[in-house]
Amino acid sequence: MPLLDQSLVDGVIKRALRSGADFVELFVERKRNQSISVEESKVQRVSSGNDLGAGLRIIHQGTVSYVYTEDLSEAGLLKTADLAAQVGRHGGGRFAFGDLTGAPRAPQPIEVPPHTVGPEAKIELLLEADQAAREVSGAIKQVAVGYGHSAQEVLVATSEGIHNSDSRTRVRLMIHAVAERNGEIQTAMEAPGLQRGFEFFDDTSAAEYARAAAERAVRLLDAAPSPAGPMA
Repeated sequence: MPLLDQSLVDGVIKRALRSGADFVELFVERKRNQSISVEESKVQRVSSGNDLGAGLRIIHQGTVSYVYTEDLSEAGLLKTADLAAQVGRHGGGRFAFGDLTGAPRAPQPIEVPPHTVGPEAKIELLLEADQAAREVSGAIKQVAVGYGHSAQEVLVATSEGIHNSDSRTRVRLMIHAVAERNGEIQTAMEAPGLQRGFEFFDDTSAAEYARAAAERAVRLLDAAPSPAGPMA
């Protein structure tokens, strides 16, 4: 589903041009993000955000103005166009409004948008990773596991006829393991992530990454010190 209807995009740009702009650029963005953290085998934090807004930049005789709004209704966007163009409202646009044509792009295939997956499934995944890391060795004293995703949709249109949109979705897992023995402390971390949806975890085992981090932290306890001396 597009962020804005094509007719509304056209109407906003034409409104700004009629108000006196020489050049108009409309930028619309929706951004969803979420982060979850587990420490000491307990959920410590769950935070989510959902931002939606539009910015309108106009140029009139070398003067640039910019206005931002979170009201993406037709009335709200047209009001924003009028406000942004006030600086040039007496000049009249010097450039014609070109037909909007989309630029070619390679769409990012997302099978499972992460914002459609409830926090319960993500928390279960993190708790499994926490347990897997702790089961590696009694030397593992602390484990911190985190999940995060961001999904961004962008639309850009200009009075020169450019009209483009893009979407970027990223998911990431973060695992930090701390091993301790006889007062010596070693840490290790894994942080896999990709530009994919939640299907990332269909072939990515959070538990395996957790075990890898824990095993590396334990190995570091037995590692010999690096040789000292002048560099060759």
